[in-house]
Amino acid sequence: IEYPYQLYSEIQPVLEESVMSNLPASYDSVSLGHVSPVKNQGGCGSSVAFATMALVETCFEKTVGIFGDYSEQHLLDCAVARGVVGCHGSWASGYTSCLTANKPKLASEKRYPYTAREGT
Repeated sequence: IEYPYQLYSEIQPVLEESVMSNLPASYDSVSLGHVSPVKNQGGCGSSVAFATMALVETCFEKTVGIFGDYSEQHLLDCAVARGVVGCHGSWASGYTSCLTANKPKLASEKRYPYTAREGT
């Protein structure tokens, strides 16, 4: 049985030569229009909502070519209504279930601004 770390040690030189050497020195997803700028979650522990929405924005932009700055507050409120903890932390599955239930109805940040509170 070969363990993952053993396999990695064998393929690491190949990765470094073929993939790693071709990577750019820097990559800025914001300036390329793949994600919205960094946002502040304030006093609400909603980092998973922010991470989930950043993933959604990136996927839409990469697959459909449409970038949107979508509302973390909308996602947070949806998840709270579905029994997800909200401002006190959560699992990504609570947020992804809202995305599945509401698709493709995503509110923009402009129409549903972030308030750092549950149920707004």
